[in-house]
Amino acid sequence: MRRIRKALSLGSALTAVLVPLKPALAQTITEAETLLELGDTVAALAAFQDLMDRDESAGEAHYRVGKIHFARFLADETKGEENSEAQRHFEVATKLEPDSAQYWLALSDVLRTKGDIFTRLRSREILNKAVQLARRHGSTFRTEIELRKARQDWEQYEQGAHRYQFVGSVQTVDLDLYLSEWDYVERFFSQQIRPDPAQPAASELQSAEEHLTEALGLDPRNVDAAGLLIVALSEEERWDEAHDLA
Repeated sequence: MRRIRKALSLGSALTAVLVPLKPALAQTITEAETLLELGDTVAALAAFQDLMDRDESAGEAHYRVGKIHFARFLADETKGEENSEAQRHFEVATKLEPDSAQYWLALSDVLRTKGDIFTRLRSREILNKAVQLARRHGSTFRTEIELRKARQDWEQYEQGAHRYQFVGSVQTVDLDLYLSEWDYVERFFSQQIRPDPAQPAASELQSAEEHLTEALGLDPRNVDAAGLLIVALSEEERWDEAHDLA
């Protein structure tokens, strides 16, 4: 239960909404949130379900239920059914309120946990949509959205950065020598390969820097954004700029 509360707290900022809630919706959500604080997720889910039964347009209720299921999954990742339920409710929420950046962010988060690479790629597209909506309509959670996008870009950059290409006729590595003889390792890096001059991940690094700058513009004291931006600037050997942020 403690792990579920902690997972839910990671998304606590998502409780803010962009438009005023209907009185009945707001009251039920307040009551359900009180139950969550007391650790009674079963009763909270029942309260949200009652609201969804009474109001089919209650996107916020679907969103909150999705959060509970996703928190349960994060607390125990063997519970795939909780992950599926979270995805289902987040998808309903985005259909009911398609301009809500935070709902799209939540859907992106759950899709990133899937094993299927195509679903994970879809999570990137959905996060891009969340960024666009947050910038267009505003969002109390925009700083986190920008930071999340920056982290995703940085992950992509690290996967593609520092690539090497073979030089000359030798297009492979002798693993036995590589693991046993240091002289071979030195020759391999100095004579057989060279850094890929194409810099295939440069665009991801630039995008990460852009989103980190946006996040810091919204929240200059955001330590996570500042820390990652320092790393990104250092990667480009822009030492003075990195030092100014430190």
